[in-house]
Amino acid sequence: MCNKKHLILSIQRSILNLKNLRFLFFIPILLMDVILPILLINSYKTNGVSEEFLVDIQQYCFMILPISSICWSIFSMKDYVGEIGSEILYISYNKIKINDFLLLLIYAFFNMSIIAVITCCVINTALPIFISIFLISIFLFGLSYFLLFYTKSLTIVIMIDLLYIISSLILGGRYTIFPLYVINQVTYTNLCCFYLPLGIIGVFLCILGIKKNKHSCI
Repeated sequence: MCNKKHLILSIQRSILNLKNLRFLFFIPILLMDVILPILLINSYKTNGVSEEFLVDIQQYCFMILPISSICWSIFSMKDYVGEIGSEILYISYNKIKINDFLLLLIYAFFNMSIIAVITCCVINTALPIFISIFLISIFLFGLSYFLLFYTKSLTIVIMIDLLYIISSLILGGRYTIFPLYVINQVTYTNLCCFYLPLGIIGVFLCILGIKKNKHSCI
């Protein structure tokens, strides 16, 4: 009963967080549910179910989904470190911040899952691409949460996240530099050797952020 009550409160807080985002709430929806489907549909019309279509899926999804998946979580962090506070501060405390941010990530993952299921029904070899994107998103979430409580600056968090994604998109097709993700074809082999460790590092960074959060005054 207690766990159910805590879950309900967490969901209610996450809804308040989303409402408090105002127009920022629509940014990941626009990217994931409007722009990405348009790009994929155009590629499908041009190439059909082919290797070229699979390459386009990977390129478009790697450009859009990782940053889109953490948008709600990152934008909500501004209420905890920004100069202008919010009522959400008065119904929350340090130990549950990670729960609130994780719920927002789960909402984004649910949205991504719908895109993944539809795409994989069209071309089933796209599954490793979406698994890798989920792992990249976990890494980015962990990195953001870790940096939030060590730098206490949302600007730095956003800049580092964007730098990581842009560096991966520019260098990923030419070099293999861990932890930058690569835009080459994703296989189950490099899922285990590259992207799984990336997701594990994200979890580890989350744990470090939680420990730092215990001693944080924000």
